This record gives sequence, C-alpha cells and structure tokens, in this order.
Amino acid sequence: MLLYDILNKILPPTRTFVLRLTSKTIKSVIENAKVDTIVMTKNDVMFTQDKLNSLNMWCNVTELYLKNCIFEENHNAFVNALCANTTLVKLYLNGNFLKNDIVIAIVLALCENTTLSLLDLNRNKISDTGWCLIATVLDLNSTLVELYLNGNFLRENVVHAIADGLHTNTTLTALDLGNNNMREGGAHAIAEALRTNTTLEKLNLENNLLGCN
Repeated sequence: MLLYDILNKILPPTRTFVLRLTSKTIKSVIENAKVDTIVMTKNDVMFTQDKLNSLNMWCNVTELYLKNCIFEENHNAFVNALCANTTLVKLYLNGNFLKNDIVIAIVLALCENTTLSLLDLNRNKISDTGWCLIATVLDLNSTLVELYLNGNFLRENVVHAIADGLHTNTTLTALDLGNNNMREGGAHAIAEALRTNTTLEKLNLENNLLGCN
C-alpha cells in the first residue's frame, strides 16, 4: 500500500497532523494526503524547481515548516505558489541561510498573499539589503500578525527600517528581535515607533547590546 493511501485512511480531515517528509516521499504525499501541516527539516530536502512547483498542489496546507533546507537559485515557483495560496497561515523558514533572491520572492509574495499571519525568519544570514526589503512588508502586508527575526545580527540601519514600518503597521501583534546585537540607537528607533503603533503587544529584545539608557 502506498504511503498516501495509508494516510488517507488514518488522518481525520478536521485535525492537524505534522508530517516529516524526505525528498523521496514529498511528491506522492503532497498530491494525495489529507495533511494540513508539513515539516521538512535538517537538510533532508533540496528545493529544486520541480519541488517548488509542487507548492501549487498544497491546497490544504495551513502550516509549512522549511527549516534548514536548501533552495536553488530559481524561486519563481515559490513566489507564484505563495501568491496563489489561499490557505497557508504559518510559514517557518528559520536556519536556511536565505539569499537575496529568495528574500525578494518572499516580499513579492507577501504583497499579494492575504492569509499568512506568521513568518519565521530566525537565524538566517540575509544581507542588509534583504532585511530592509523584509522591513517593507510591515508597510505593504495587511495580514501578518507575528514576525520572528531572532538571531540575525541585524545592523542599525535594518532596525531603523523595521521601526519605520512599525510607525504605520496596524496588524502586527508580535515581533521578535532578540539575539541581534542591537545597540541603543536601534532600540531608541523602536521605542519611538511604539509611540504611534497601537497594535504591537509582544516585543522580544533579549540578548541585545542596549546599555542602561
């Protein structure tokens, strides 16, 4: 019996299940199983173009974990899938060492996507330009509620860009900026943004170089 036949027999359609996939089983499960949460971690998946194209078939998935995965240079399918997806609520991309191409793809997708509420970009070595692009999402996206940027060693200009986005953002309720070596200048910029922002409820600034002022 094929894996997806077994899954269809045992998975109730109303419950959330986490399924860990390898590259050998990804296609058959995505196309056929009643799964709304998919987890791929620990470098077991190389995201080639054909696997990115499979994203278009994840019509029931609400949570997608792509931790420590490897992305190829061509991300058009990833953008198209995120833009077209109408069910994805949580996207975890932590620990992927994302390059600017995929960051641009994410930003473009978030400008169109109307369902995603959580984006996890913890522990990624994105360039300053890439991070500033991510910060623009706070201006352009109207559904994102939680944004996690922990452990990225963000420079002060990036923190200022995030602060600028917070001035106008009206949906974000949780922002994680912990473990970023943030200094006082960045902290002051965030503090100023909070004078006008009325929706942010949770802000993590642990393990930053904030001083006593």
